[in-house]
Amino acid sequence: MKNYETTSVTTTAKENSNKKKKILWLDNEPYRQSINRMFLESQGYEVVFVSNGLKALESTRKNIPDLILLDLMIQGISSYQICGILKRDNRFWQIPIIMISARTGEDDLMLAKTNGADAYITKPFEIQTLLSRVSLLINGKKVWEKPTSSQAGLVGAQWKF
Repeated sequence: MKNYETTSVTTTAKENSNKKKKILWLDNEPYRQSINRMFLESQGYEVVFVSNGLKALESTRKNIPDLILLDLMIQGISSYQICGILKRDNRFWQIPIIMISARTGEDDLMLAKTNGADAYITKPFEIQTLLSRVSLLINGKKVWEKPTSSQAGLVGAQWKF
């Protein structure tokens, strides 16, 4: 598989088309929402935040986003379940999904991948890491790649993006 380096992605939503790309973000922490919205909107993305899993599913069905970001630490229906539901639905399977979590275990990464996540970012993360993953996936690129043993410890725990 090809390795996609963070620094090689410089395209923004503004450069890709005249229409803003829509990102749906499931996160229940208002402070993070405002900071992350500012960065993503500065790159030309439209960002819609929801605070629980049911709202994420409802929002996706009503107004299909170009990409979904799912924080793992939410109450109610889990982000793994949301990801699995969307990836099994013929209307939504093609929407790229990025899981975001402080969990760095191999089991968490495999669960995300098994449920159809297109990428996994560990917290805390650099905003450039997030922007690069978003840009790659919105532009149809793949980012999962198993690292060699000498690459262990990279952002994303056991997976190289």
